[in-house]
Amino acid sequence: MGLKFEVVVSSFDETLPKDEYSAAEYAKSTAAHKALDVARVLAAQAAAAAAAGDAAAAAGGPGAAAAAAAAQQQQPALVIGADTVVEYREHILEKPADAAEAAAVLRMLSGQRHHVHTGVALVLPPVEGSTEP
Repeated sequence: MGLKFEVVVSSFDETLPKDEYSAAEYAKSTAAHKALDVARVLAAQAAAAAAAGDAAAAAGGPGAAAAAAAAQQQQPALVIGADTVVEYREHILEKPADAAEAAAVLRMLSGQRHHVHTGVALVLPPVEGSTEP
């Protein structure tokens, strides 16, 4: 499709209270928080670049037009956040911390009925002042 994209890791600390969510709702809410976090970071970066471009334009520097164009391109058209959890015996399991934990989880789940939930959130920047996903 020729889409240009960049992977940006969210700094959202995945510590939502699991006892307040179903596994599917937990994945959706975490995905929304991740997407909003990334959108806010990218919006702040774009605003800083725009301010730098405005300052260059005000100074009449030779690169003013290029700085303004670069600032415009930094703001993404869409931010996609995702999170996946495993539900096993009504417990939400997240990504294992290391290879040993991953092996233990796989052994526990092997041959057992479990569900995998993936939440996806779409954010259309800017998200100035937004506090809720």
